[in-house]
Amino acid sequence: MNEITAQSRPDNKLMMTIVWFIVGVISLVLAFVIGISDNLPGILLLLFGCFCILYAVLHRLGKSKNLRPGRKLLYWSPRVLCIVFAAFTALFAMDVFDGSRGFLETLLALFMHLIPTFALIAVLVVSWRWEWIGGVVFILLAVLYAF
Repeated sequence: MNEITAQSRPDNKLMMTIVWFIVGVISLVLAFVIGISDNLPGILLLLFGCFCILYAVLHRLGKSKNLRPGRKLLYWSPRVLCIVFAAFTALFAMDVFDGSRGFLETLLALFMHLIPTFALIAVLVVSWRWEWIGGVVFILLAVLYAF
């Protein structure tokens, strides 16, 4: 009898994922309707929408070794922050699209500007599997940046 009632109950995790995703998409649409160029509410809506969509994806796909909620946040926050920082550094590569170069020159310049982003993604992929390597590499990168 308990198995039948357990099967008919909707999946709360799926519903929460859908709700977070819809809130994120609505926030992104509102941000672009308001405008994000020198407009603080638009920029904040853009950041909130990106956060909601990223949270929805991680909420659905993330399996974090049966941790408590506080420890789950500590487990996922470095990964999410690295993804956000890689996306932020990739934004700086958009300055190659000024229209003064040909296609191949623009493609080469884009690749050159995205090298730091590729390095961050490589460190993220390695540290996703082996956390201690990510901790050491990110500390070394912080020290290197300080000098």
